[in-house]
Amino acid sequence: MDHSASAVATSSHTESPGSNNSIQANRPESHDDTITDAHEDIQNKVQRCLALLRQHGIRLVVFDMDQTAVVAHSHGKLKRNELDAFLNKASADWVHLVPALHEAVLMVPAVPAARTAAAGFSIAVATHSDAAEYGRKDPSIQPATHILGDELARALVDRHFSPATAAAIFCVAYNPRHRGAHGQMEEHRIKRYHVLILQQYFGVDAAEIIFFDDTPQVVQDCRETCGVHAVQVDPNQGFVFADLLSYNFASL
Repeated sequence: MDHSASAVATSSHTESPGSNNSIQANRPESHDDTITDAHEDIQNKVQRCLALLRQHGIRLVVFDMDQTAVVAHSHGKLKRNELDAFLNKASADWVHLVPALHEAVLMVPAVPAARTAAAGFSIAVATHSDAAEYGRKDPSIQPATHILGDELARALVDRHFSPATAAAIFCVAYNPRHRGAHGQMEEHRIKRYHVLILQQYFGVDAAEIIFFDDTPQVVQDCRETCGVHAVQVDPNQGFVFADLLSYNFASL
């Protein structure tokens, strides 16, 4: 017998304690491995979210700003020197999901018997932060020192997304309490005006919209009065993937 050949054959089945394969099998998980696993978990959740939205015919995904897209509240009086701290509190899951929504290939009905590839999901921010609030509650709250409304919403999306994605996000910054008679109209109360403008702008049906907000009254009214899928998020953590993944679409 060729003992050298036998030794080689044996080594292919039995690992010595000091072999490289044994070291690889027993080495502790590295920091890089942890980062990779976390990235894969995020991407898995993003893809599950996209699949769920497609499955239920959603075309427009809408986020409130305060305590939803951002885990903080501007309270209609955010100072410009506090802007960076506010923007840095954006929900991590929101920051991951929005670009995927924009880049996704969305299958939408073209004709009754066919489907076609179109642009990604439409995305919007719908907030009660409103430039109309300047000077109303407090004369010291002015554009030179504070940032509200559309400017604040745009600063948020510009901070976290590419120019192309940020430009695709439509913002509605309107607070009916500071809009006089216009805001007191029944169809403009709460966030009904936001939904109306969004439907007109994007040309979508109410049932094709999903709206994430932290305020129970807004969620209930959007669902019952406007007929959109409305999901309440925890204001202490803002939007998280689980808000979408656990939502019961049949509840509408």
